[in-house]
Amino acid sequence: MKVYQRTENGTVTEVSVREALAEVNTAMMEGKRYVREMFSGRGQHSIEYKDGRSVRLVEVYAPREESEPREWHGTHSTFHHLHRMDETNRARCNRRIRANLVPPSGGRGPWGVFKRTRSEIENGESARLYTFCPKCATK
Repeated sequence: MKVYQRTENGTVTEVSVREALAEVNTAMMEGKRYVREMFSGRGQHSIEYKDGRSVRLVEVYAPREESEPREWHGTHSTFHHLHRMDETNRARCNRRIRANLVPPSGGRGPWGVFKRTRSEIENGESARLYTFCPKCATK
């Protein structure tokens, strides 16, 4: 999960991507009369305000706490319709449905079943492409 480390005059806090980019956008647009210098590039932003404050935003990856199990995966015939798979890689709604093998991200390593959490899928870039089995969701 991406977050930004916000450093203001030596004080470091973690802020969400939305909050960080909102601050950068404000500094570039309606708040630009309060900015002395600003630099942006490759996930790093540095803003120096006229009142003496110095803010640096750096994009980092924060470890995600696993609150829900990784059990959603597609099948060979309908990879975009996701089922909840058990430890034997069979769907909870119908034991005849099996998970398909997929290549690893990056193209290196063995093929396998790489299950994801429901929130990970819903918050991903391709969330609009996937549907969830209603029978599996209730079990």
